[in-house]
Amino acid sequence: MQFRIVDDACSVTGTQGTVIVEGADVELVGSTAVKQEVLKKATALGLSRPGISGQGGAYPVDDAGKEITDMSRELPGGVQYRNDFQVTSGI
Repeated sequence: MQFRIVDDACSVTGTQGTVIVEGADVELVGSTAVKQEVLKKATALGLSRPGISGQGGAYPVDDAGKEITDMSRELPGGVQYRNDFQVTSGI
């Protein structure tokens, strides 16, 4: 199981934030293990008692991290998937 949190794309404003995760497949970036890491990252970003308030769903990205929107063609080999988690402070 290999995934990473995209640190430079994460943000927190007040009591809400976004944590973006990237991994090799759709199931991985929505897994329970990833969600646990998202909550740890939200805490590290300064949210008190964070919870996941939503997620955008997995989407494919190219080597530069840009979303692949043209699904009429075959995805390139080694494509990665991202999932954007919305997090909110529990206090």
